[in-house]
Amino acid sequence: MTNRPFLLGTLALSALLILGCSGMNKKTSHKKKSRNHADLKVMESNLPTKRTKKPNSTAQSKKHKKHEYVLKLRPGAALPKFLKGKVTSSDSSMTSTFSKLGMTDATSVHGTPPKNKALSNALGLDRTVHFRSKRPQDEVIRRLTAHPNIEWVEPVVEVNSAGITPNDPYYEYQWHMHQLQITKAWETTMGQGAVVAVIDTGVTEGDDGFYKLLPGKDFVEDDNKPDDMNGHGTHVAGTIAQQANNGIGVVGVAPKASILPIRVLDANGSGNNTWVANGIVWAVDHGANVINLSLGGPMPSEVIADACQYAYEQGVTVVAATGNDGFTDFVGFPAAYEPPIAVGSVASDKSVAFYSNQGREIDLVAPGGDVTADLDGDGLGDGVVQQTIQNGTWDYSFFQGTSMATPHAAGVAALLYANGVTHPDDIKNAMVKTSDDLGKKGWDSVYGNGLVNPVKALAFKGSPPSVASAKAGLTILDTRKRALSDGRVAIGWKTNAAASTVVRGTDGTKVSKATKIRLHKVTVSGKKGEKVTYTVGSMLDGKKATKKITVTF
Repeated sequence: MTNRPFLLGTLALSALLILGCSGMNKKTSHKKKSRNHADLKVMESNLPTKRTKKPNSTAQSKKHKKHEYVLKLRPGAALPKFLKGKVTSSDSSMTSTFSKLGMTDATSVHGTPPKNKALSNALGLDRTVHFRSKRPQDEVIRRLTAHPNIEWVEPVVEVNSAGITPNDPYYEYQWHMHQLQITKAWETTMGQGAVVAVIDTGVTEGDDGFYKLLPGKDFVEDDNKPDDMNGHGTHVAGTIAQQANNGIGVVGVAPKASILPIRVLDANGSGNNTWVANGIVWAVDHGANVINLSLGGPMPSEVIADACQYAYEQGVTVVAATGNDGFTDFVGFPAAYEPPIAVGSVASDKSVAFYSNQGREIDLVAPGGDVTADLDGDGLGDGVVQQTIQNGTWDYSFFQGTSMATPHAAGVAALLYANGVTHPDDIKNAMVKTSDDLGKKGWDSVYGNGLVNPVKALAFKGSPPSVASAKAGLTILDTRKRALSDGRVAIGWKTNAAASTVVRGTDGTKVSKATKIRLHKVTVSGKKGEKVTYTVGSMLDGKKATKKITVTF
């Protein structure tokens, strides 16, 4: 049995990360063990025993938070007023709809306004509202999606956690660091100057320590003390930036990077999409260069997608776990969205981990482990080992999962940032172009572009996309569309440079946004069976690029 730090199907994460720990406030000995490994713990939990293609609808619906929703108003719609938890609007039809649904406990999703007001306005972060309604879910969705001034509505969904030769005595057990040749990468940089936000269960610092643990934020308790009550976030942060060469414990990929701790998951490893979205925006506004998301679930969330775009448009790289369900054709959210680097998991022999989700959105893989195997014969399961705290007890614990693979990739992103490669497109390009190809030749849905290779990535001399884009003139790189709810579809495209947004539809739809961005997204609506062709485009310095997207509602 093994640890599973990611939302899997219908399983909750309560108690999955506390097995194998005992005692309170006991510091472990750091004297090197021979074969009894007294303070090295292999964690246990349930993982899928066979692969399936995708999650079923029942498993997805069980992740909805009862009676809780998020809606987004269309641009130009009258902003609602919140009075004693109830919602009113100068738009009488909207007030009538709110009243019929008995909407209560309404608040702006982003209670602390994002610092970049222009970008926030363009993405509509200031138009998203979190509320409660005890009316049946299908009625809530139906009434609100039918209103012309509401762009989309979605249930609040549950999100869960997804796991120079240094003188650190347990480094020898970190097969995952050896797999990446991490000490050779350190000859170029150890990550100093990069700030990595760990959006997770919080982070607590043990005696193995971090180069710098910055003041953070707790969205679970709504305070400034993001202490880890679970152990998952501390383990993840350790993989990214545990100190090296301090004669204690283990090492991290970028041991001189700074960690920005943000708690969005509770002691059971559970949270929701609004906490995660707030955590992402807060991280961007407080200096993060890289964001690690070792969390997710099977349900898409527009409020998280908007937050990920807020990060990308301001030059922050987002790295996310594909999930641990063992699906062969489904990458979890938010990894499946456009901005994040989607990371799957491999075992110590570089074979795909049995739990690692596969699919067309996967970008690359990193060491995530398999504690059921002991291929190196050291008497311990081949999980990812880092120092963490559980039930008040500090140990060096072996976890496995895409939650563990993701911080290896985030650590490499931090090394690249510290080495002067700073734009998200350039960081992703360096990582995918230099990955060690595994499986079928070239990209495939199992390994993506291959196993991340920090040594090659740091030596990569290819032309950065952000530089090449500036010379190439304005072009649309790709287009996409995604069904949201009855009669609504999000259409989007990516431009090679930040530009304005323009949409014209054969049904008379007209949308224009002057704010210059790279990832463009517009929600359109139509009647069932209606076919509409949209000319989507962007403008920059008098230059225009357009493409057509056809939608059948």
